[in-house]
Amino acid sequence: MAYRYFVNVPSRIALVRFRGTYTVEDGRDWTRVYFGSDEFAPDNSIVFDLSAVTRFDATFRTVSAMVNWKEPFFKQLSPDVQTVLVAPNDVAFGMARMYQQLAADKFGAQISVVRTEAEALVLLDLEDTCFDALEAEAAASTPPPARSATS
Repeated sequence: MAYRYFVNVPSRIALVRFRGTYTVEDGRDWTRVYFGSDEFAPDNSIVFDLSAVTRFDATFRTVSAMVNWKEPFFKQLSPDVQTVLVAPNDVAFGMARMYQQLAADKFGAQISVVRTEAEALVLLDLEDTCFDALEAEAAASTPPPARSATS
């Protein structure tokens, strides 16, 4: 699995783009890196883009354990911050909905699951842009550019 993330400061968004096989450890790794970085801000909305995920190596039990592990991190977010999961295919959508159900009460957060990038951008009041443009803007204004991890 690989992921990359960036923070677009003007738009107050952290976007994580996963690809390949998603594992719970990928979710934990990103959480450790982002919440421990200088880029973390409690008023940044978070978008998980699962569009390029081809397989999930996760179960209800492992996702539940990950949500419990993530709770102290996500409790640092402002109450009005949105978390949006973009899940275009049925398997990704089902996994995202499971995460949403487990995390919503624990985190006290607004968590939405959508099928398209456009739907996510509307929820974030950013309908005049796209993920690629947000990433390019972040890379141009915040050296070093987006972080990535591969396994």
